[in-house]
Parts: sequence; C-alpha cells; structure tokens
Amino acid sequence: MARCGFAGTINRFIELCDSNEIAGLIRDQISPNMRTDNNEFGSWRDGLLKLSNDLTLCIREQPMIGELHIALELTFDNQSRADVVICGTDETGCGVFFVLELKQWSQETIEESLKQGMLRALVGGSRVEEVHHPSLQAQAYARSIQSSNACENSRFISGSYLPNMVQN
Repeated sequence: MARCGFAGTINRFIELCDSNEIAGLIRDQISPNMRTDNNEFGSWRDGLLKLSNDLTLCIREQPMIGELHIALELTFDNQSRADVVICGTDETGCGVFFVLELKQWSQETIEESLKQGMLRALVGGSRVEEVHHPSLQAQAYARSIQSSNACENSRFISGSYLPNMVQN
C-alpha cells in the first residue's frame, strides 16, 4: 500500500469536494495524464461529491465523524485500488477500518449474473460486462489492509456505496 489519491480528515475531504478539487487532486496523485473527460475522473468527481454530502449529514448528528481519517484510491501492490477507507478507533482504542467500493450504477444499469459473486453491469457508460459484486471487492480490499502488520487487533467493516440506486 504505497500510495493513495488523497488522505486526510473527512472535514478536509468535504472541503475539497465542495470546491470541486477532489477529482483533480486524486488524478494528480495516481494518474497525472488522465483527462477530465475520462469516465473514472467523472466517477470520482460525482460519486465522491455524493459521499461527501452524505458524510456532511452524518457530521450534523455526530460532529466527531469529521475528524476521522479517510483515504481515497488506496493502491495495493497488485495495483488494485480501494475506493474509500475511513479509519478511526473504537472506545477501547482499537483501530476500525471501513472500506467502501463506490459504483455509479443505478437499478437500470445492473442485472443478475448466473455466476456467484458476479453482476452484469454497464461499465464505462457503454458496455455490459460481468463484474465482481462491489461488496465482495470491498471485502477483498479489507483483507489486504488487514494483512498488514500495522493493523493487528483492528476491526474491518466493508460495503458498497451506490448513490444512484433508488429504493423500490
């Protein structure tokens, strides 16, 4: 885990989203030649703004959330990247890591797959592909972090964040 696109407090993350700087900052750290019309750049800009809006609502109820640490696009040795890792400690002082996989999918852009742990999803805005379920991706990233000696005795929670999904 050598690098990430952004690491700081949730409060700072929200500031960067509100000023529309977060996607450019991530690009500059992990892929400086990426164009702003790239699908991944747009996903960072749009998805992370939605996450920051939801975190802002959480902070209204629990202000200490703003002081938690967040890492975006955490890159592993195999070049896979965890979209979001929120870090803090519990009441006993043990580390807690919340690993999220972000997807811009809506109900209309995903469908079931016959393969276990997979979905069929519109990828890159143009083609339907078999992809791993985002919650399983987040679990794999959590296991990668957990294997680090520095994270001994920490708890890991993983999940997916799909801000464009609407409830039926």
